[in-house]
Amino acid sequence: MENVDLFKAYRQSLKIQKLQSTIEKFQAKSYFKGSIGSDLSLTISEVFKDLKKSFLIIFDSKETAAFHFNDLEVLLPKESILFYPASYRRPYEIDEIDNANVLLRSEVLSRINSQMESFIIITYNDAIFEKVLSKSEIQKNTLKIKIGDNLSVDFVNDILFEYEFSKVDFVTEPSKNTSFISTKGRKS
Repeated sequence: MENVDLFKAYRQSLKIQKLQSTIEKFQAKSYFKGSIGSDLSLTISEVFKDLKKSFLIIFDSKETAAFHFNDLEVLLPKESILFYPASYRRPYEIDEIDNANVLLRSEVLSRINSQMESFIIITYNDAIFEKVLSKSEIQKNTLKIKIGDNLSVDFVNDILFEYEFSKVDFVTEPSKNTSFISTKGRKS
């Protein structure tokens, strides 16, 4: 039996059909249990392919979420899978922000805001307990610049100062204060 036949048989299983029916009927929360190992990832990928809806999947731990995220990256196109981590290196340690995770969180929020194609967000309990700005606050505080836009340096500087960025010659490390590179090569 080829892989394509295996996926087709799996997609036609009673378990997949019941889950699809439940999601279509209630279009809200669904709780799925009784799955072992990568079975859940395979189930999610097949239901996602058929329904073409966005999913938010919440796991109990970061490790479990990462396991299923890695599985889904193999089963689905990478652009349709997003990982939403906690922004701190250790839970409840506000002083130790992980900048890479903050970037991942921002990408997920941006993707939700764009409402383009369907996607799956994989996350875990600690990550969803952190507060985020509302959609309207994000839109209000976002400056979108496109190729071909003509912006004056003074306008960009004014916007950055308004958002409390600090002007420095070079950004060499993350700090508690946000900073940007001076276009004039001097500190203000």
